[in-house]
Formats: sequence, C-alpha cells, structure tokens
Amino acid sequence: LDRSSAASDVYKRQHLDYNSISQLINNPETTEVDINFPSFNLSLKELFKFQPELKTNSYLSTLSDKKLTGNITASGTMTSINISDLNVFWGNTSRISASGQLQNINNPKTLAFDIPKLSVKTKRSDLIQFINESDLGINFPKTLALQGNINGTLNDLSAKTTLTTTQGSATFDGNLKNTNTIAYDASITIEDYNLNELLNNPQFGPLSLELKSQGSGKTLNTLDASLDATVSKFHLNDYNIKDLNISGTIKNGSCLLYTSPSPRDATLS
Repeated sequence: LDRSSAASDVYKRQHLDYNSISQLINNPETTEVDINFPSFNLSLKELFKFQPELKTNSYLSTLSDKKLTGNITASGTMTSINISDLNVFWGNTSRISASGQLQNINNPKTLAFDIPKLSVKTKRSDLIQFINESDLGINFPKTLALQGNINGTLNDLSAKTTLTTTQGSATFDGNLKNTNTIAYDASITIEDYNLNELLNNPQFGPLSLELKSQGSGKTLNTLDASLDATVSKFHLNDYNIKDLNISGTIKNGSCLLYTSPSPRDATLS
C-alpha cells in the first residue's frame, strides 16, 4: 500500500490476522500483526492541518522543521511484538536505530521492553534547537553517539550504554526502580572528558574516573546511598590530580564525603 500527500510519503505492507471482528474489537491483544515499512517520509506539518493546536508546542513545532524518514519491520501481537529493524532519521544528522521486543504495548502499566541494540546519533546543531545551552551552563559536543541496550519496565529499568562525543566518552551500567520506594544501582566510567569544553571553563581539563553508587529511599529527599569513586586523572588550573579516591554516604538526603588521600595529599604534578 502506497500513500502520499504533498509533504509525506509512506510505502508499506501491513497484515492483520484475527478470527473475527468481535475478537479484533474485544481482544485486540491477540491479533497478529505483520508490519513492513521499507520507506516512510513524514512531515509533522501535515498533522498540524488536523490538530492546529499542536503547533503551539514548541518542541513539536521545531520537530516539524525537518522531515522524519526511515523504515520499520515488526511482527507479533499486541501482547508481544518483535521489532527486527527500526530506523528513524530527523533530517540528515540525527538518527535512532533499534531492534528488540515490546510487550503489552496496549497497557502502559504493564508495558515491558527488551532492546538489545540501541543506537542514537546527533549533532550539536540539532540539540540546541531543543535545549538552551545557556540555561544549563554547558556547551554540547559537536557530535554525540549513544550505543547500548535497555530493558525492563517503566518502573524497573536497566541499561548499559556507551556515550562517545567529540569532548570525551562515558559508559553507564545500572538499574533504577521506582515502585513503592526508589532504588538504584549504577556504575559510571568517564574517560578523558574535556570539562573545559563542556563547561566553557579553561580552569578545567580532561577528567577520567570510575564511580559506583547504590541507594534506596521513599523519596529523593530521604534517600540512603553509598558512593565510591576513583579519579584517575583530572586537570585543575596548573595541577594534574591522579589516583584520588572518594567515598561517601547519603543518609536521609544529607551527604558526607571522604577522600583518600586528601586532595592536598593526592598525587599532583
């Protein structure tokens, strides 16, 4: 089936398999779905013709400045659908690619996902159209690439990702639960990240560290947590700091940190 308008084009094959109309209406989760969009080219400006109030949303308005293009191949049921190939481009410089499995997509409360392959690429020129750098006090890298995997539910999320930028790189491996209590367990590694570029401050230089932290609590203000970090390399003013160990605890939202050796006694050069 090919459909096109003045601004959008969709070339697709879609198949639904159900025993009866009543089953499709009353039990849509059992309906088998086979979707193949080898190519789509969409303009959100088409959507504004039917829902003009959406144009007042600044993010959607900016998103409509470029077309969304890509492809998707998926099959399964509403209870369990397998996405074998998904690529979405915003213009020529931002892209999301993924493959994996979604479960219970018709029920947000029980929605679950397993995305073993996730890739996001973008550039600073695209990011600054949505996020004001001055508000955050930072400068985005010229290019960013995120790769990894993510799985769980909206209340129990696990991820392992690597962020590579023109300013440096970082990896994250952790889990976040938000049910009756908040709980997290995370490991972060930062390698040669140029903080002077990120913070636009020449006093800072490259930072390399490993950090592990875990905690739990009813709210963020009553969080109990522990932290262990090693700063293997950091440049501050005219000093190079190496092998600085930092440990700390958070009790009911209050933080206490220890260093070994003390910053004054850490290896300086």
